[in-house]
This record gives sequence, structure tokens and C-alpha cells, in this order.
Amino acid sequence: MPLKSTEIKDSVNDSSYDGEGRCLYDYYIVYKSIFNINYLVYANNTTIILFNLIENKTLTIKNAHNSQITNFNHYSDKKNKRDLILSLSNSDNNIKLWDGYTFECLYNFKDIYEKGDINSTCFLNYKENIYIITSNCLFPMAKCSGLFAYDLNGNCEKSIDDCSHYYDGVFYLNSYYDIELNKNYIITGNCGYCKSFDFEEGKLYKEYIDDDSYCMGLVIVKYLFIYNNDGKIKLIEINSMSNIKIWDFHSNELLTKIGNEEIFAACLWNNEYLLFGGKNC
Repeated sequence: MPLKSTEIKDSVNDSSYDGEGRCLYDYYIVYKSIFNINYLVYANNTTIILFNLIENKTLTIKNAHNSQITNFNHYSDKKNKRDLILSLSNSDNNIKLWDGYTFECLYNFKDIYEKGDINSTCFLNYKENIYIITSNCLFPMAKCSGLFAYDLNGNCEKSIDDCSHYYDGVFYLNSYYDIELNKNYIITGNCGYCKSFDFEEGKLYKEYIDDDSYCMGLVIVKYLFIYNNDGKIKLIEINSMSNIKIWDFHSNELLTKIGNEEIFAACLWNNEYLLFGGKNC
């Protein structure tokens, strides 16, 4: 029987944030494994904790990184019957790929960029090949070094350079496969706006810009979600100005803009509900 929320609270009581004020998005993840087990994965500084929500068991990987872990990402590799987990430490540009069941480290991506911070990573499946997408942000002008696609053995297979201007620094990454168009896209959250890129063609697809874009350098995009609703592919953007925006993904038309309290964490529950936690609880 699944644990109740009070039981989870009693079982999971580690501190998972050290208060240094970094861009900590996707600092914990919940997923259902290919073995039909629900897992919670989070970090306590450099330690990874894998919590089995069904059996109330934990697996701890101490010193998983040399510096504080700042992000996680999950991918269900159904072809090879396994779960893949990415953990990221942005202070030393280190990404590790893990088996989501045994938590064996499958590959250690070191020193991907000479300068700048990696704030987010994501998986992308292209023609049955799984890639890890990376980018970064270099201050003071918030530039990025480009978008890169690595295979699971650490080889850089593709790069997109059409994203290295001022304020193109990436704070959040996501990918999307349009089944009707048979196309893969990379979506980036930048300073005051977001972009999408055609992965196969390796070029910019759309920019999603409104009045917040005039605050470049002050506003950052914190979360990006894609969903299909009312026959349209919609992109949800959440930024540091406490705005929730819903865009038509393919036409880049702004459909809805909602002002709210400052949002610290969010997830798309389904096509009807967006869940988020804010400054005022």
C-alpha cells in the first residue's frame, strides 16, 4: 500500500537545501520505475537519497559528487528496460549518469565547459538514440556556449551554436517530441524569454517574447512544461517575476499570462492542473 503523506514526512527528514541561493530547479524528482515502483530521489548536499515510496526503503549514495548536487532528471529507457537518472552539480560543471535501480554510475561527465554554470540538463530520444542535452550561462552578460547533445558514453554528437548572444544564457532545459510532425525540439529558458530549437536541423525554431523580455538580465525562466490541450501544443513558462505564461508552442502566440506569488517549485500534474509551491506557502 502506498505511504500516506504523514508517513513520508516522518521517513524523509533530511535537509535538501543548504541556503546558498543557487538556481535549484528539479532538486528532487518522483518517478515510477519500469518495475512499477514509485521512487523519490533527492539530495543532501553531495549525497543522493533514493527513497522507495512503496516499501519505505532508502538507498543512500554518499559523496556522489564533489560539490553540492543541484538538479536531477529521469528517463524511462523502455528499450533497454531500465531507468536513467542524471544528477548535476553546477558549481563544478559535473553531470553523472546513473542506473535508476542500482544507482551504479554509468558515466561521469567532467568539465564540459571551461567557463559558466550548467543550470539544467535533460534527455532527448532521437531515432532510438538517447542523448543528454546541456548548455550553460556565462556572466556578466548571460551568454551561453551553445547547446550540446552527448550520447550515453560521453561523446558529443551534435551542437547548436545559434544561441550564444547576450542574455541567451540557459537556466532551464527541456525537450519535446511532436509525434504528428515527427520532430524533436529543445526548449531553453533564458533571461526574460524562452526559445525552441529544431534538433534535427540544428537551428532556432521559435522565440517566445513579451514585455518581460525588456527586463533581460533581471528575469530568468525557471520552469518549462509542454502539454497537448484543445488540439494545441502548449508551452508553460514560469519566470522569476512570478508570472505563469501559456504559449502556443508552434505559433509562439501568448495565450494566457497569470501573475502570482513567487514560485519556488512546480510540476505539471496533468492537462488540467499545474501544481506549484510559492513564497507564502
